[in-house]
Formats: sequence, C-alpha cells, structure tokens
Amino acid sequence: MTSIIRVLQNLISRATVKGVDAGSKMQTVTVERLGTQIGAEHMEPYGFTSRPAAGAEAVVLQVGATSHPIVIVTPDRRYRITSLETGDVAIYDSRNHAIILKESGIEIEGDVKINGNLSVVGAGHDVKAGAISLTNHAHEVTSAPGKTGPPGVI
Repeated sequence: MTSIIRVLQNLISRATVKGVDAGSKMQTVTVERLGTQIGAEHMEPYGFTSRPAAGAEAVVLQVGATSHPIVIVTPDRRYRITSLETGDVAIYDSRNHAIILKESGIEIEGDVKINGNLSVVGAGHDVKAGAISLTNHAHEVTSAPGKTGPPGVI
C-alpha cells in the first residue's frame, strides 16, 4: 500500500524552479520536487511563452513512464498582480510591466515599443500625447501669420 501511495504522489507534484534552458523548441525546466532535482519539458499554450525565474513554483506531471516528467504551470507569487477586479485578465512580468484587460478597456503598464504600423480605427477616436490631441491640435506658423488647421484624413 505504501508503494501505491508513493506512485500516486509522484504523478502530480509541486516543485520549485531551479533553472531554465530556453534554447530549444520545447524549453526545459530544472525543478526540485520531493528533495530531488529533475529536468522536465515546460508545456505552454500555443502563442504564450515565459521564462520562469529561479524560485518560481511549478506543477509537475509524470506522463507515461516515470522518465518523462512535464511542467504544466509555473506561477510566481512574488510578481502576481493582486488588484484585479472580477473578470479582469492580465499578462505581467517581474519588471512591473503588464497588459490588463479590464471592463473599461485595455491598460498597458510600462514603456511600449511598436515594430510596425499603428492604426486607430473608429469614429470619434483620438490619439493624445499628454494633453495634445492628434485630431484637434493646431501649430503656430512661424513664417506667416495664423495657425494651421487640424490634421486631415489622408
């Protein structure tokens, strides 16, 4: 009976991340569980990836033979956002950057770099830098009297 309990305990276990090898198509995570360090594939959903820091927690599944453990989740309570409202969703990292989907819209915390074009679509939408509106601002004309008009649609 003791051996059956031990087998069941090894099927799903908690572990602590000790290191990551992110250089392959399926990154591997070195974790410590039940006092032993093991390497395991880190299974991630399509389109999402992360490189967990040492000290993060992990859930390890033993799939098939005991020689093939996989890590399915690597939460890190040190950086988790705790101020979300019901229904909010967030992507975040250890550097205080976040994309938060809220009832009122999308909030981005941190500097943003866009490699490509940016389009704002829809009537009544505007882009602002501080209090300056892209749609409704005018420039002083230095070589002639007056101001320019607001930008037109190209």
